[in-house]
Amino acid sequence: MNISGVLVYARPDKADSVASTLSEFDGVEVHASDNGKLIVTIEDDNTGALADRVIQFQDLPNILSVAVVYHHDEGNDDELIDPATIPDCGCNELNPQEAIQ
Repeated sequence: MNISGVLVYARPDKADSVASTLSEFDGVEVHASDNGKLIVTIEDDNTGALADRVIQFQDLPNILSVAVVYHHDEGNDDELIDPATIPDCGCNELNPQEAIQ
């Protein structure tokens, strides 16, 4: 389960209409609205859904900007990457002084 907190800036005179539109999306809840600033949560099982939803929000009329301010992925242990399977990039062997030069 993915839970994201999103701040949506809308035209203040259209904030109620925007809140109503956002609430129609599955897994979306508008928690507060003040002078065009809407606090929204998005819940979904798909990890790619957040980016898709943000793009959809940005394309809606009367929305000025959308900012993801929090994201939590409860994840599935089967999807976790075993660190032993990640190839060594040699990054840990760099001397910090050499990187500056």
